[in-house]
Amino acid sequence: MYCQINDLFNQMDSESLKRYAGEAEDTGDEYIGRVESAISKASAEIDGYLLVKYAVPLSVSEKIYPMVVKIAVDFALFNVVSRRGFGKEANEQIIFERYKNGIEYLKKISGFSEQGKNSASSGGLPLIKSPEKMFNDWRGF
Repeated sequence: MYCQINDLFNQMDSESLKRYAGEAEDTGDEYIGRVESAISKASAEIDGYLLVKYAVPLSVSEKIYPMVVKIAVDFALFNVVSRRGFGKEANEQIIFERYKNGIEYLKKISGFSEQGKNSASSGGLPLIKSPEKMFNDWRGF
């Protein structure tokens, strides 16, 4: 995983994190399991963008690793907060904006293009284009 629960506590106080991740029937620190799940999902989402260009999970020695840690925190916070839906509170909007910005950054460094195609999507294999159809009108058969 690209971040730890303490990284999230550096961005959001424990009471707020508990409020977003907790459930009414919780009797203790059950919310921590939900936060760890959000971190795991954030790391998996990041790997989904990066795997076309990088060996995942990234090693700490990769130049982009510090930025990926920041994005992992942003994604994990988004996963926690979005459990309850987003309101118009400023802090929730900031979390949503950071999530969107993280996606844009990951698209950029992975070579993702707007057409939904990827510059590295062929995995180094040659792309094969089929010829156009010879028979486009099958009426009468």
